[in-house]
Amino acid sequence: MKNPLSSTYLGIAERSLVAAQATQDRGLSEKTCFLTYHAFESLGGAWAASAKVAYPLSHPKKLNTFVTLTRARSYGRTVAYLAIVLSSLRNRSLYPQTKPGGAVVAPKDNINPTVAVTLLRRTSGLALAVESDI
Repeated sequence: MKNPLSSTYLGIAERSLVAAQATQDRGLSEKTCFLTYHAFESLGGAWAASAKVAYPLSHPKKLNTFVTLTRARSYGRTVAYLAIVLSSLRNRSLYPQTKPGGAVVAPKDNINPTVAVTLLRRTSGLALAVESDI
């Protein structure tokens, strides 16, 4: 039986993935990307709670904790890969970027829809593996 904190984190991850799919269905790739990131981070929280490890508040520390805890698992490389890619896209999916020369790029123009779909699919698969493992 999962502990209550793990179950809560898994519920947050599941709801974030459902919302990510709904935003992708509407063509809102930047929202899909952020919600996928949030689901991924929540999966890390579920893992940490199941391992009885404190889950940090800082985003980079959360991802590092998730990567460290799952290193020996069959999906450890997937976690490491998604941590790198999703963390690099997190702020780009939330905030405008100012390019050299002053051009401003909105989040909706910063996230490739194909990338958002791929990350959502991989994170959804990871969620199934994590849920069955903890």
